[in-house]
Amino acid sequence: MSAVPQAYDARAVDDPVQPCPLLHDFGIHLVPADPPTCWPQQGRNPYGGEAMTLTLAGAAAAQQLDDSGMCVALRVPGGSATVHFEQFYAAIEADLDAMRQYPG
Repeated sequence: MSAVPQAYDARAVDDPVQPCPLLHDFGIHLVPADPPTCWPQQGRNPYGGEAMTLTLAGAAAAQQLDDSGMCVALRVPGGSATVHFEQFYAAIEADLDAMRQYPG
């Protein structure tokens, strides 16, 4: 015999008050390493506006870093987090593909 599943919104009668999930604030700030002195000085964060996909607690959202290279998500339930920078990874893949091509 199999157990009868409970309704999605069923609660125990003796405990009708359920605690709220613990919420967190999540922030990322992408900053460049010190560039070589021969590089031109930009005077701003080169990662401002960088496209990214932020996955928090199982929900993904495409976003962009602000002008200072930051992104903040407030009141997020606990869980895993991943950040994927599309342009950054595309540039790395292009460089790796160029190195994989051998002459002849």
